Amino acid sequence: MGPAPVALDHFRRGERLLRQGLREPAIAAFSKAVEIAPESARASFHLGLAMRAAGRRVLDAPVRSFAEAVGAAGADSAWAESCGNIR
Repeated sequence: MGPAPVALDHFRRGERLLRQGLREPAIAAFSKAVEIAPESARASFHLGLAMRAAGRRVLDAPVRSFAEAVGAAGADSAWAESCGNIR
């Protein structure tokens, strides 16, 4: 099993946990998915969503996760630039 299936396992676990309202464990699962597959836009984006749902006041981490998701998705630079201003 290579890194992609392992990352997907963590991502799916994060989704399940988030649906159950277990935000901190979901953040841990999404973080592991991002660690294994940093190019995964979905994992980075969902990490940011989970952090926001958990009420994390530190904006840098979810914004960075979102920005990484945008970069990994290859979004056009004007849109990506505007997303960086979401503070």
